[in-house]
Parts: sequence; structure tokens; C-alpha cells
Amino acid sequence: MRCDDTAEALLQPVRALVDGVLADWGVGADFHVTVGGSPGWVDGGVVLPSELAKGDPFPTGQGPGQVDRWRRAASGVLEGAVLDGLAQRVGAWPADDWRWVGLAAEVADRAAPVLGAAAADLQRAIATGNLHAHPRAGLAFWRWLRTMGEDPVERFVEVARGSLVSGDEWTRFGGWLFDAAPRLLEWPVERPPVATMPSTWGPWQLGRAVVAAGPGGRISTAGAGCCSSKWWRAGTVVVVGATDGEGTVEAAPAGVGGRWQVASASVAGQVMGARGVLWTLWEDGRLEIVLSDAFVGPLAALPVASEVGTSGVATGRWRVDEADVLTFEGVTTAGLTVHGRRGDRMGGRALGFGIPEWIADLNEGPWRFVKADDRLVMRGAMRGAPVEVRFRDADPVAD
Repeated sequence: MRCDDTAEALLQPVRALVDGVLADWGVGADFHVTVGGSPGWVDGGVVLPSELAKGDPFPTGQGPGQVDRWRRAASGVLEGAVLDGLAQRVGAWPADDWRWVGLAAEVADRAAPVLGAAAADLQRAIATGNLHAHPRAGLAFWRWLRTMGEDPVERFVEVARGSLVSGDEWTRFGGWLFDAAPRLLEWPVERPPVATMPSTWGPWQLGRAVVAAGPGGRISTAGAGCCSSKWWRAGTVVVVGATDGEGTVEAAPAGVGGRWQVASASVAGQVMGARGVLWTLWEDGRLEIVLSDAFVGPLAALPVASEVGTSGVATGRWRVDEADVLTFEGVTTAGLTVHGRRGDRMGGRALGFGIPEWIADLNEGPWRFVKADDRLVMRGAMRGAPVEVRFRDADPVAD
């Protein structure tokens, strides 16, 4: 390593460490280090910031993660050597972005952790989630990749040659960044505040978002937006962000809200007819089941269907817990009555096992659903028996 006079004096306390690492890496004696000018990588060498040659031992302050000027200088030399090696490997000049700069910081820290220079970069990544605005924070991505058993340098080569970082990979990294990474530091770090959906994110940015209320639904993305989940549930925080461009993430309805008429059902394979059962799944999570002279039963019970019916309103709440899964809570049937259909229509509270008991068992869930156009099919179990309920849209849109 060749140094100008200023660099020679600056690096003197850490020269043995730097020379040892460079020798291990096979860096030649013509690698040159200067101080002043425009700091950063230059072909075959590195320029260190002039502020490091001044008298202040801590030119950037002495807060958590900050290191003295000698350690910063040593890290700068090692990072410059990494960038030089990467440039030769991929045949391109280093860019001032998180992929190049972050990897250089990670490789240098792994070779000389005693310098402690990476802590501030990891802290910045956690606190901002913005690797585009803070390229050195890119160290966090490569560190995460190493924890996943991948070789960061080999992956960098793939990325430099056109391999993409997918939205799924980006949000998985975000989950680690906001959950596990803070435990790697010896001091607390504030994460970015949780946003609400819809939210817009800049390139190579990560954050957390939540939908405060509602029954749940699908998460949609636009542009380069991405999310750690395809479905949202009220109060559940998810990781969101964008990859190589601006992107938007928003919560969309589950697609099952509205008014649905029960068309038929089956219990343990036995087909059931249905009459007078109307479900309303309100978009705020309320469930209302209106029975109007209703009957649900096998074809063999048609004579009974002509004699009695069930009327009233059952209420509760519904939500989407995960992809295509409905959960019902607090469904009550106390207001339902069974009555005759001819002559004296006086009725009494519905008892035994019939429509009210079937409705109350909705609470036992979960229920998987499939929606196609104006049809909805819900499958689950009641008292150990498989059940399928088929609905048709009560308010179809005319062609």
C-alpha cells in the first residue's frame, strides 16, 4: 500500500492492522491511499476525507456507533480495496449506491470487526429503512444475506450482472431489519413509525404499515411496491416498501362483502335445499343474517318445509384471517323463532338442532371460501361433519 504523507501519518496507529488485512486479500503494493479531494474509490486506490486528518479525534461526534478518525480511516482503506476488487471482478466502475458501498462496508467489517465502523451503518438502516438515501446502510442487506447462508459477494456479482432483488426477498430482509437486527446493537434504536395504508415508498425503501380497522382483505401493490403479506388483518403490522422504483401499497376489500342469498348447502355429502336466508357481510366487519320464513334441509324434508319456517335476525362479526379464510365471531341467534306457515303463525324460540344451531356453529370456524363472479362457496365443519354452503349474489349487476 502506497500512502501520501498525510495518509501515512493518519494511518500510523492502525497501519499494522490494515496491512495485515490487505495482505490476506492479496492486494498489491501499488494500491494507493491519499487524503483530501473528493473522498471515495479511485481506480487502484482510495481517497480519504480530509476531515479525518484534522485534530478532532471524533469528527462526526461521539454518539452510539461513532468511532474515532483512525478507525474510520482504516475502514475507509479496506472498503476502498473491496470496491477495487469488485470493480475488477464485474468489469464496472463502482456506483455510489447501497449495493456497492454497503457490501464494501460489510466485507471490511467482517475482516476487521475490531474497528467497529459498521455499527453506525446498521443503526442507520434500522432507523430509516432507506438504503437509497443512505448507501452505507446497505451493509444491513448483505449481513442479512449472510445469515441466510448465502455468500454476499457471489450474490453481488449476480446482481451486478442483472439479477433482480425481488419484492418478496426485499420484505423478508425488512422483517429481519426491523425485528432481529436491533438486537445486534448494544443500544436501543428507534425504528421508523408505523405507517397507515395506502402508503407510497421510494426506491429501495422499507417500512412497516398497518390497517387500523376493518374485516381484513387483500393487499394490492402498484409500481415497485411490495409487502410481506398478500392479506391484511386489522391491527397486524406488515413490512412494506419498494424495490427499484417508487411503489404504492394499499389495503383492498376481501371481495366477499355484500349481500348473499343462500342457494343450497351440503352436510357430509348430503345435498340440502335452502329458502329465505340472506347474509349481509358489511365492509366494516358486521355480519347480519336475515331469515324470512327460512328453511334449510334435505329434499326428503320438503313436506316439513311447507309447514314451518324460521324468521328473525342473527348478528355477529366477520373477518379475513389469511388467504381465502373467513372467521366469524360473536354470532348470536337468540332472536330467531320457528313458526307455522298456515293458519296460526304464532312461533316460539327456535330450539333443537336446526338453522339457529347451524348459524351459531359458524363461531367454530375457520371457513375457507371461493368467490367467482356472482357466486360464493364457503366450506368448513360443523360438529365434526364437513359442510359446504353455496351462495348467489343478492344484488347482481346487470350485463
